[in-house]
Amino acid sequence: MICNRRVALKMKGKAVMSTATNLSPTTTFTSRQRVILLVLLGAGFLVSVDFSIFNVALPETGAGIGMQLKDWPWIASAYALPSAGLALERGLPLSHGDSQFAALR
Repeated sequence: MICNRRVALKMKGKAVMSTATNLSPTTTFTSRQRVILLVLLGAGFLVSVDFSIFNVALPETGAGIGMQLKDWPWIASAYALPSAGLALERGLPLSHGDSQFAALR
């Protein structure tokens, strides 16, 4: 079932643009798509938890090894940049159709 909805943007009381939007009220996923979505969401959640733990532990760890407050952003960046680079590198075979990861597509 597709719903049609008219959307009008008004500027100073005059209708400027009118478009029809098709909305699908239900979207179904296969069980495989659900598993892939859950794995990806779980991985993203674990990365955010990892960075949160790192940022919470940094002041005490930094004080323990004699770091000054001005050095903390450098340490956080030195941790985040390689982590993001490695995450991007691991995702490239999926986007380029590597045969090893073809089962995930």
